[in-house]
Amino acid sequence: MVANRPGFLVILRRNGVVSFIIISSNKAGISFKNKIDLLFDLEVFTKAENAEMELLSVFRNKLLHDISFSSLLSVVQQLDSSLKTKFRGYFEDKGSIDDEVHCKRALANIFLKNIQTIRFKVQHLRELNQSKNELIQENLKINLQHIDVFYDFTDEICIKIEQSNLEHPDLANLAADLLVSIEKFQKLFSGVEKKVFNFDVFASLFGLRKMDEAQNAELRLLHDAYFNARQKKS
Repeated sequence: MVANRPGFLVILRRNGVVSFIIISSNKAGISFKNKIDLLFDLEVFTKAENAEMELLSVFRNKLLHDISFSSLLSVVQQLDSSLKTKFRGYFEDKGSIDDEVHCKRALANIFLKNIQTIRFKVQHLRELNQSKNELIQENLKINLQHIDVFYDFTDEICIKIEQSNLEHPDLANLAADLLVSIEKFQKLFSGVEKKVFNFDVFASLFGLRKMDEAQNAELRLLHDAYFNARQKKS
């Protein structure tokens, strides 16, 4: 891959292991398997869900991209023992792994299971987006209330000063009048809801994690080392 190829770098850490993923701006630049791996690394898929997706991808890739495979049985015969064991888990009662029709039904079961997983993930994403929207709208509403009260306060003060006779000996009356406005808006400000920003709630919705300085430094070193290595190869 050329170092200056359009795209962006994703740095992931799972169980202490750091991995680098290049996402190309070209839609054809990431394979079906890489998409599954990326969703697993991003913790969208669980380990079990990832295994089901990968099992389906084995059949998909061989039947779509390898002309030597023309039937499900031809694919099954090339599977290792662990994949065959996983595949058997989707057979109906008395189903045989040596029967093409039974294999088709088992593959259909895997497909339907993956569809259910995707539907659940989409539903979860929609609920998560709703929660994000509610959180943002709630904070925006409070901020707008503060802005409105503050604007009304400054506007009233400016009007009173503008309409007063600053050269009149009774200028002290203006100070008293301004004090009335200040006290009024103090009560209004105290009546506006005050909400302390909760980082933990925000982070849980947006998938953010706090990083200390050591972790930030480590991430910068990994980033620099990766791109230096790519530049040398190019």
